[in-house]
Amino acid sequence: MTLITKDNLISFMDYYHWFHDSYISDVKYEFKKNNIDIYMDVYWSGNPILKDDGTYETNKTKLKILCENIYSYNFKEIYTDYIDEAYLKFITISKEEYICFATDKKEPLISVVCKSIKYEKLKSD
Repeated sequence: MTLITKDNLISFMDYYHWFHDSYISDVKYEFKKNNIDIYMDVYWSGNPILKDDGTYETNKTKLKILCENIYSYNFKEIYTDYIDEAYLKFITISKEEYICFATDKKEPLISVVCKSIKYEKLKSD
């Protein structure tokens, strides 16, 4: 798994087009380990391919995001919904640095504030 840092955050989000047109496929809570796994179907990764008819072919990817050492979280009951643009930012709370992930900046279906986030690309079925 790859750790998201301040140095790679923007390039990571740009590569996955800020999760535009993506869907959360599953969320697994491991409260004893203080972790949350978020599984996503990301439809825009890398560079889209321009086809002969002028349309773009997207690169669908399955992604696992591991949120570790949870400070706070908020999930709506139905979380498998379309993401227009995700939010990922380092924040400071009581002089401690955290990273915040949310499926939307204003009205997220899922939001997590934690000490670290790692990700990995999963093999397609």
